[in-house]
This record gives sequence, structure tokens and C-alpha cells, in this order.
Amino acid sequence: MSSLSDASVQPDLSIEDDPESDEQALDDFESGLYLCRWPNGEFSVVKADSKREAIIELDEWAGAEPAWLVPMDQCMIDFRLNDQAEIDLLQFGEETTDFIWEQCYPALRSLLSEDPVGSGVGEPKASAGEIIKAAVEHERKRLWTAPHDGTSAKTELGRELQKRLGTVGVVADHYVETAAIEILRGKAGEKGKPS
Repeated sequence: MSSLSDASVQPDLSIEDDPESDEQALDDFESGLYLCRWPNGEFSVVKADSKREAIIELDEWAGAEPAWLVPMDQCMIDFRLNDQAEIDLLQFGEETTDFIWEQCYPALRSLLSEDPVGSGVGEPKASAGEIIKAAVEHERKRLWTAPHDGTSAKTELGRELQKRLGTVGVVADHYVETAAIEILRGKAGEKGKPS
């Protein structure tokens, strides 16, 4: 059985050598749909025109690092309305399911593709339930130690906002830019041009 800490199943979360290139890549249009693998093992899907906009949208729940997002080329999800007037998730399409397993839970996927109990030859058999439970726990904690390699906000005000909100630089920059635009619009409306 393969080790759950095997580096071959770890995502590449290394930071690029060129922060300016990373910053520009945030605005590239990729697929319009992004999968975010959160460090606690959960995942989210968000529609946005760029990775930057996806990060800003996801800030409604938590600050997402750029390295946690992966563009999705396709996505199929089936829902139903239950008798309590709630929306239930029924299933993901086959390709969507494969993509989620590959991007979010590679160690668990690898384990489940093997015989989780093992042959038992020369070693005591462990219960499949215990092995799977340990693998799930591993996946939930696997990214806790991953580097939070997002860049800090561009301005001093943005960095202060980033610190106070506990968010990522991309989101803090967005709020500073939005506020600056509103200030300039307000000043322009008063005298015709900002001072």
C-alpha cells in the first residue's frame, strides 16, 4: 500500500519566481469556472471571468489563495428540490467527479484504486474502514501546512486591510481600488475633477 504522505500525490503549491507574472496571471481568462480546494478538505466551485474575480467571489466564505484554484473546463451537477423546500445535491457528472478526485483528493483516490485491506500475507489485515478513515483524515489535513503563497496587497492601506480582514492580498487590493474609485467619483462630482 502506498504511503499517504507520498510526494507524488501532493499538489504543486510552489510559488513562481516572478511575482509580476503571477499577478498578471490572475487576470487571464481560463475557463470561467474554478474549483477551489480549501485546506480543510472542502471544495467550492465558482463562476468568474478570471482567477482574480474568483478569489474575490470566494472571499464571501474565506480568503482563497491563488494556488488553491484550478480552472474547470466542464462541470455537470445534478440537484433536486426536496419535500422540505431545500435543494439537495444528487450527483456530479462522471468527468466532473473524476476532476474533483484528481485535483482535491489525490492521496485518497490513489488509496481507493488499490486494495485498501491488502493481501494480509505476512502482516495482519487492517479493516478497510479504518484505512479509509485515516486516508480521509489525511486529505482533510494535507494542505494545512501548504504555503500560503499569495502575494500581499500592493499598497500600505491594502496590507493593513488584508491584516485586519484576515483575507488575501488580491481581495484587499480589490477593496482599496473600489474605495478609491468611489472617492474619485465623489470628488469629481463636487468640483468637476479630483484634487
